[in-house]
Amino acid sequence: MRMFKDQNPPVLCWASPVVATGKAGEYYQFSAPHFSITLPVGEIHSALLNGQEASVLLQTDDLLAPSSVRKLKLVGLSKVRLQNQYMLCPIPMFGVLSGVWTLVSCITYPDLRHFLEEVLCDPLVISLFYKAKGSEEGDFNQAGDLARHSVDIACVSLSLANYYQLSDVELSLALVTALLHEIGKIRLHYNSQSGILVSEKVAVTAVVGPYLIQVLERDPALYEALMSCLNCIEQPQIIYMADTIVKAADKLSRTKHRFDKAFADTADYYDLVVTKKGCTDLYYRRATQFQHMEKFD
Repeated sequence: MRMFKDQNPPVLCWASPVVATGKAGEYYQFSAPHFSITLPVGEIHSALLNGQEASVLLQTDDLLAPSSVRKLKLVGLSKVRLQNQYMLCPIPMFGVLSGVWTLVSCITYPDLRHFLEEVLCDPLVISLFYKAKGSEEGDFNQAGDLARHSVDIACVSLSLANYYQLSDVELSLALVTALLHEIGKIRLHYNSQSGILVSEKVAVTAVVGPYLIQVLERDPALYEALMSCLNCIEQPQIIYMADTIVKAADKLSRTKHRFDKAFADTADYYDLVVTKKGCTDLYYRRATQFQHMEKFD
């Protein structure tokens, strides 16, 4: 998964001041179910923590023997909420979980940040989202693929939003849309024993509806934007830049997934693969060094 280019991506963890046995000075312990290190205050941005406990995203040069902290970012989750994230998320998806909250931390528009946090902290959402499939038999049909695909789209959307210098609210809306645009699938029959056989629009509304009502009470215009971008209404009357960016990112993610799948069992020098979709032949071609014919000399 191409979430982050960094060798060591951020880890979602709980930071608390501690007294280190046999060591002088002030220390912080950063802990998660799969991760725990103790660092002197001098190696972290202690002003962010201000001597308090907090949920953070910690990124170091080396998780096994950290020499310095490259990034430390506050998340804002309570300790109980952070523990719930890890308790309900499958262990193999812990990296994706940290990726989701790294993206959440990029959202600066308060009402959108609050809305997304409330959805992602819903116990039902946590328990289903990180093990859900993106489809029954089509693209992203393995357990956990829905979350992986959503993070992939959000990363691309963030890059595009920054490139086009979108406003804070547009960038925030793009990230919320990317992470939640297929959230309704967790309620469909192939992802839940009590799943429903309905349209995805209905399923999305069933998941985020209670939290959308809270947005409506505070900001009707933002509510309208979310309803449109999350595809909760049949015929959106307004085109949002955030929605356009997410749709482009989704198409890129799906196309890359199909290329990877088409060429999965071929040698590097193959540049053309033909697959079938129903009765239609699909031709996948990739650029090469154009020296592969030497293989047959």
